[in-house]
Amino acid sequence: MKIAIRVDSSKKIGTGHIYRTLSLAEKLKQKKINVIFICQKFSGNTVNLIKKKNFKVEIINNSFLRNEIKILNHHFKTWTYRMQINDSKKTKVILNENKCDWIILDHYGLSEAWEKEVSKHSKIAVIDDLLNKRHFCDLYINYHEKLLKNKKILLSYSKCQILDGLKYAIINKKYLNKKKYLINKKHNKIFIFMGGVDSKKIAIKVINKIKDHFSTTVLLGVNCNYTDEALSISRKNKFVKVIKKNYNSLKYFFENYDLIISSGGLSMYEQICYGANSLIIPQNKYQKKICNNLFKNGYINYLDTADKINFNTINEFIKLKKKKKIIDGLGTDRIVERLTSF
Repeated sequence: MKIAIRVDSSKKIGTGHIYRTLSLAEKLKQKKINVIFICQKFSGNTVNLIKKKNFKVEIINNSFLRNEIKILNHHFKTWTYRMQINDSKKTKVILNENKCDWIILDHYGLSEAWEKEVSKHSKIAVIDDLLNKRHFCDLYINYHEKLLKNKKILLSYSKCQILDGLKYAIINKKYLNKKKYLINKKHNKIFIFMGGVDSKKIAIKVINKIKDHFSTTVLLGVNCNYTDEALSISRKNKFVKVIKKNYNSLKYFFENYDLIISSGGLSMYEQICYGANSLIIPQNKYQKKICNNLFKNGYINYLDTADKINFNTINEFIKLKKKKKIIDGLGTDRIVERLTSF
């Protein structure tokens, strides 16, 4: 069996889609399944990261009109019909050359128009977490709990199989070896990671509110554009440490810090799986909807804006003893099992 993964990364998109699909690809590889990635080489891409993991990468060189470039500058916007058809044509060539049985799509820009064309050459599995566009696929994967109310509106292929809910969350295998989380009240150590881009500079807002009270380590994403500002704060404050690098796992920080502050992206699900003491701050309206639902169901601590952070709120979250629900982290295995038995 051979499986392709269509995914992109950039200064606008970030790296979450890449890390998510890499976790899935590594599990497929364990099952002796050949995996190739199909990517556009946007500015700030992480194609080299995929290659370092010893996966083959096929590059698509799409040409975009001026108005289409404006769409690319907005990560959550669906691509135009022309953009999707052009991309599908190049994707189909790669699928045919490599004789792929499946293609896994993890991409906010591509939807039903792209999928209908590509489905003529391969079965399609879609990983989605927005619920804002129609899809035509054989397998639809979505972490949302109790949010898929009207599946007929979302999915145009009547025979599509749906894998929904947190039991299908794609988690890196490194987070499956859990340890009992113990809060270290003596140090009050805080770890902040707001994803690969953090365009709204939420990490800076949080640092400025707590920098004089807590020992804080800030991990900046590879495409973060406020590195100098963060380093300037760190040089002036002995309690703030700034790191900018790629980590294969954030497990060390989950184990050794009293509170993890992060966005509602991929890392949030890893924290839920590992049982880390976390505070989630969403970066956009889509994450806000997801986070609100997870908070109501007892999986996360949650503030809808960084403006609500101060010494007292952080201190309370550090001392919070209420145990949150966790997930078993076996979603990747369940997805691979479905792909291979389809």
